[in-house]
Amino acid sequence: MKSKEQIFSHIQRSLPLPSLPHILVKLIDACDDEDVPISTVAPLVAQDTSLSVKVLRLVNSTYFGLDRTFSNLGQAVVFLGAGTIKNLAVTASVEQVFKGLGNHKTFKIGEFWYQSLLCATLGKRIGHAVNYTNTEEAYLSGLMHNIGHLVLFVNFPKECTLIQEEYAKGAESCAEEEQQIGITHCEAGSRLLKEWKIGSFIADAALYHHASVEQIQESFPLVKITFLANMISELEEAELYLGFRMGRDLFGLDRAQMQHIVEGAKEEVIEIAQQLEVNIRIPSAEAPHRRKNGKQLKLLKEGQGSEEDSKPFLAKNQELAQQIKKDSLLNGFLKRLIRTEGKDSILAATEEIIRILFMCETVFFLLYDSETKKLKGHTSPENSYRDLVRDLVLSVDNSTSLVFRTLTDNRIRTLFQGEKQSNNLADVQLFNVVSGKGMMYLPMLLKQEWVGVIVLSVPEGKEKYVSRHHKQLQLIADQTAISLHLNDMKRKDAHKLQVERMETASLAARKIVHEINNPLGIISNYLKLLEIKLPGDVEIQKELQVLGEEITRMSAIIGQLNEFSTDTSSQAEHVDINELINDMVRILAVSFLTPADIQIQFTPDSLLTEVETEKDKLKQIIINLVKNSAEAIESGGLITITTKGTGEGTAAGKVMITLSDDGPGIPEEIQEKLFSPFLTTKGYGHSGLGLSIVHKAVHDIGGTIDCESSREEGTRFTISLPLNRSKIENEERG
Repeated sequence: MKSKEQIFSHIQRSLPLPSLPHILVKLIDACDDEDVPISTVAPLVAQDTSLSVKVLRLVNSTYFGLDRTFSNLGQAVVFLGAGTIKNLAVTASVEQVFKGLGNHKTFKIGEFWYQSLLCATLGKRIGHAVNYTNTEEAYLSGLMHNIGHLVLFVNFPKECTLIQEEYAKGAESCAEEEQQIGITHCEAGSRLLKEWKIGSFIADAALYHHASVEQIQESFPLVKITFLANMISELEEAELYLGFRMGRDLFGLDRAQMQHIVEGAKEEVIEIAQQLEVNIRIPSAEAPHRRKNGKQLKLLKEGQGSEEDSKPFLAKNQELAQQIKKDSLLNGFLKRLIRTEGKDSILAATEEIIRILFMCETVFFLLYDSETKKLKGHTSPENSYRDLVRDLVLSVDNSTSLVFRTLTDNRIRTLFQGEKQSNNLADVQLFNVVSGKGMMYLPMLLKQEWVGVIVLSVPEGKEKYVSRHHKQLQLIADQTAISLHLNDMKRKDAHKLQVERMETASLAARKIVHEINNPLGIISNYLKLLEIKLPGDVEIQKELQVLGEEITRMSAIIGQLNEFSTDTSSQAEHVDINELINDMVRILAVSFLTPADIQIQFTPDSLLTEVETEKDKLKQIIINLVKNSAEAIESGGLITITTKGTGEGTAAGKVMITLSDDGPGIPEEIQEKLFSPFLTTKGYGHSGLGLSIVHKAVHDIGGTIDCESSREEGTRFTISLPLNRSKIENEERG
């Protein structure tokens, strides 16, 4: 008997495997290339009139139920997406390549397309249910899984006719094909798909869609999805429980999920076929039913009994399926971290993956500050523990806490209720914070440098489960540490660049002040002389007055530059911030807020004590921020200011000053460089120095300033100042 390779060679010599149309090859390459914009796919589609018509018919069909009608092919392509366009093109091309089979007496091409579309639809639905990342690939895999039947009928029509007759008698398709031809439709289809370069995993799915369950349970997700979809597509209504069981055992899908996958699938196939103009034929109940998976179905029935009293056929594989799902989620988390920018986004991604995989209700972070040698509490902005955690500060000097030992030993630590608890008060308090039956510390280090610790609660009854997955948890912690470290490096580089820009701008400002003040002084003196020489000429006096006002305005602008360039240090003193802000609000409201119909509200923290700071610089900060908000609002808006003290009586005590407005927000492209000098969105007449002056002043008095802005919620500046500045400076020097 000839080998399979000899048979393939015979096929190539006598009637070569059909090739994809040239346009489709280009189209598949473009759709598979993530770097190619989807808009560039439209010109390729336009080269095939039939495909263009199918695209427009599909996008305007009741399948999508859109309120608008697409007439532009480019817009339709962008709306449908690369995956759908690729599937459309492959379907159309397969029809074209094998169109001769439509008139074949024994090959029922209508039934072939019905089963292929049904398997594709089920594959896409299964992909959604198991969070498979590329559901369009699952659809295409289901569509192409049986294409080997077409290859065999094109090359071996007589043998396939005999095989069809044996199908009707209940024979196994693959066994008959092996006997009559020497290869199966699975092997032929896989070889064709590899020739077409549609995707190696899709070729594998075609090759193994009739494999044994033992083989399938060790395969990658796409092969499993296509296997399950094909199996369900061949089942009678009364046998669907077998498919439900297989869905549970392969992917952990429950009965409700499987019912949702199956319900309406056949109706969807009919609708899709109509929109794509694919001629299908639904097999009648009386017609002989092909049982390509007959052996597997027989084993399921005999080995498992009825749906009600059977035990799981692949129960041992459930844990493997769950592990695959976890690995898929972890992979998505790692990809998300790579794209994520900013500390808050990194923390949010880590909190989310830990909650999903390990059902931990409480997740927060103690990040190490190398300057103060302290661990400080942090969470993402959406974390419900944010207000509680951000006041957590733990010194690592001479610490006996498990948190500290987690970092020094670089290994995970756990505390469970009922076990011997740590005597360290910080550990006891953290255990109370998580409010669970157990707590875990995950170390975050990078090349022996401390980044911090992830603190998470262990759900009741999940102690052993969480303990078994230390490697996955440590992987999450390690990747988070890398991302936080890179983000910190980026932030420091940005700060260094900001300092250099400020120094450059300061030097330029001093030069401008020096160069312009001299001629301004000369002009001002000449004007005074002219006023003295022309005392009786009223008209000229008025014109001279106008010139004088303009020179005064120019001096004011130059004054801003001078203020920006000069490092004016004043003595720190104890200041009642509430009183200072209240006075500033009253003055600013009268001077320029009320005339512009802008309201201002101040909500002080009544428990806030005096703060050690530089009074004049704090005034400068408030004035510039209020003026900046007022200019953004223009008219009829609201500005709110609040103060809040935290950690009073300690060296870590701070006062938070928040200033918000309901203006139009700051454009995203500006936010990244918000505190850079000479950057403004206000147009002519504004120097763009206001916020850079504020940033410098806040830094000078030992504080930090952050900004959050959006078109919907306006802009909010948050200033954090030390309550006891001199005490912190003494500690840093000590």
